[in-house]
Amino acid sequence: MGYTDKSKSSPEVEAHGKPLTSLDRLKAMAGFMRSKSAGALPPLVLSARDMVSAPAPTHSGPSVLSASVEMTGALNSPGALHIYGVINGNVRAVDLTIFAGGSLKGDVVAETVLVHGSFEGRIHANRIQLCPGAVVRGDLVYASLDVDASSMFEGVSKRSENPAAEADGGDVRWLAGRARSATA
Repeated sequence: MGYTDKSKSSPEVEAHGKPLTSLDRLKAMAGFMRSKSAGALPPLVLSARDMVSAPAPTHSGPSVLSASVEMTGALNSPGALHIYGVINGNVRAVDLTIFAGGSLKGDVVAETVLVHGSFEGRIHANRIQLCPGAVVRGDLVYASLDVDASSMFEGVSKRSENPAAEADGGDVRWLAGRARSATA
């Protein structure tokens, strides 16, 4: 076996005398894969430096509480929140989804709440949807309510033009603070 010039056969070359970052190697490997047919390529592993210096995503997905997590305490989410696990405490989020197997016991203030799992407490939301299999015990204050026939609801429901204003005795300062931080 003879010596192989890496600059001609592999994306693992140095650029201008500096070692390539993992991101540079990924870009080079993409070009290498287009120019070469068969052959095994070395695995690519991103370094911590590459992950930290990577640009922030242009959109963010929901915050997720996985099925193996049980949390006690208040939770505030500036966006969507998906619950697969268990929360014992109050939640404030823009959009909240409690998935099948997920459970929340506490008070909720949100724009939209979808319940597939179980909930016990009070919900103040513009839109509440109780999906098939949902088990809900408590009070619902809403502008729009959709209850599936195969869901279970025990409690009091009240229609309101501004459900968030009725939460916490009308204290909606958290909404104003969120709006202020979003515009800053």
